[in-house]
Amino acid sequence: MNWEARARELQKQVDDLEFMVDNLQSALTKHASPYIANLTGNEAKIAQLLRERSPNAVDKSAIFDLLYAFRHDDETPESKIVDVYICKARRKLSPLGIEIETVWGRGYLMPDTSAKAWDVAVGRAAA
Repeated sequence: MNWEARARELQKQVDDLEFMVDNLQSALTKHASPYIANLTGNEAKIAQLLRERSPNAVDKSAIFDLLYAFRHDDETPESKIVDVYICKARRKLSPLGIEIETVWGRGYLMPDTSAKAWDVAVGRAAA
């Protein structure tokens, strides 16, 4: 096999893998709706991740990876952006009775009562 054919084959594999990653990211947030409390897409992804792992804490690096792990450019933001998203999501979710707690040294979590409120809000948004 010549090099050009091999390069095309490898590019096809990369394209297929990128497609699969996009599908997996969509599956992770299938229940998250930005229409809940006017969350942005990234805020909704974070809230859904916290909901799925409730009542366990999710570390900041896992949240950052959810949002930026597959970004290919050099403009990936600083990890502090996670704190910004959390702050904004808290403010938007609070009126719905949904809290995001900080677990110092471990990350963030959504308590059980908030997880139930999230499920109700998602159910309303889907209806």
